[in-house]
Amino acid sequence: MNCLKLASFLIMIIFLTKTTHSLRCYDCTDCKSNMTLNSISNCSANSSCAGIIFSKNGYKTNIALCLPSDYSNATNEQVGKLLAKSFGTIDNTIKVQNKRCCNTDLCVEYTDLNTYYYENNIFTTTFWMWVYLISILFPSECFDLSNDTKHQQQQQLDERNMYNQDIQRIEDVLANLIR
Repeated sequence: MNCLKLASFLIMIIFLTKTTHSLRCYDCTDCKSNMTLNSISNCSANSSCAGIIFSKNGYKTNIALCLPSDYSNATNEQVGKLLAKSFGTIDNTIKVQNKRCCNTDLCVEYTDLNTYYYENNIFTTTFWMWVYLISILFPSECFDLSNDTKHQQQQQLDERNMYNQDIQRIEDVLANLIR
């Protein structure tokens, strides 16, 4: 009877270990835009997937990896120190610009890693913020150039008409001379 309980217990343990699923994350530095072409790692327990944009000695790049869950809420500076340690370099050569942590399989996307997208997104947001502020500080009537523009267009039209009239007079004079 005890052998039967022991066998049942061992089968249950084997079944549970086989069905336990570890988190799968992309594992790459300078990751390819088609994320399926990057390598994949099975993370250890208490890990998250992370996508990080950083610069090393001024060179911008990215990395996707399994990161200890303790670092999910860490500051960019703390993550930079961890990266510097893993690269075997001093702390101040690594500057983290952006990080995203997630807890589902292959959850890091290329937009989390795309240094161009990240920089342009910041630029675009800043640009539109300034446009908005200027539009509040200077109401639209300050920039209404429609009257000036209409006046310039009318002046150009008048000049063109005068030019055409002059050409017509010259043609008339020439026609009279030839006759």
